[in-house]
Amino acid sequence: GAPATFAECANPRNRNAGVDLNRNYGAFWGGIGANLGAMEGSYRGPAPFSEPEIQNMRDLMNAHQVVVALSNHTPDAKVLRAPSSPDEPVPADAAPYDALGKAVGGDLKWDAGPWTEIYYAASGTMEEYAYYSAGTFAYTCENTPGQRSFHPAYSFVVDQYFGTGAYPGSNARAGFLRLYEAAANIALHSVLEVRAPAGATLTL
Repeated sequence: GAPATFAECANPRNRNAGVDLNRNYGAFWGGIGANLGAMEGSYRGPAPFSEPEIQNMRDLMNAHQVVVALSNHTPDAKVLRAPSSPDEPVPADAAPYDALGKAVGGDLKWDAGPWTEIYYAASGTMEEYAYYSAGTFAYTCENTPGQRSFHPAYSFVVDQYFGTGAYPGSNARAGFLRLYEAAANIALHSVLEVRAPAGATLTL
C-alpha cells in the first residue's frame, strides 16, 4: 500500500517482489502462468488493473481504435501473440494475425507465434486484453537475447534496434516499421459504419 523505498528495491532479497505488469491486465487475469504471491516472479497483483501503469494502458486502448499493439520486453528472442494461455479460444482471424507476427519474426530472426506454442503459458497479458477486447493484433517482442537480464546495457538495446553489433541482421526497427505499416493497411482491419434511429440499442 505504500511506494517502495530505494533501499527496499536495491535489496537483493526483494529481487522478485512486486507485480509483474504483464500479468495484471483484465482479460484472463489470475489464470495459468500468473503467480498468487507478491514474492513470486510473475505475481498477478491484488486485482485486475491494480497497477497505475496498466490502468494507463487500459485507458489508452479504450480511448482509441488501436488496431496493432506492441509491448517490448527482454530477453528471450521471440515474437509472441495470443493465445498466451490454454484457457483462451483460438483467435477468429488467426491466419493474418499469425502471418504478421511471423513477418516481424523474420525481421528479427526469431521464432514467432502463440505464447503457448513457442514460450510458456501466461495470463493477464497485454496481448490477451488488446486482442479479446478490441480485436487488436497485439504482440510482445522479447528483445536483447543472450544477456540473460531484464535490464541489459543500453548498447545492446541500440544494437537490437538497428540489427548491428551483438545482433547482426536482427533488426527491431524493421519489425516496428512493419507493424506501423500493418496498422495503416485497411485490408487487415474491419471498419463498421452503422446508422440507427436515436435511442436504438446496437449489439455487436
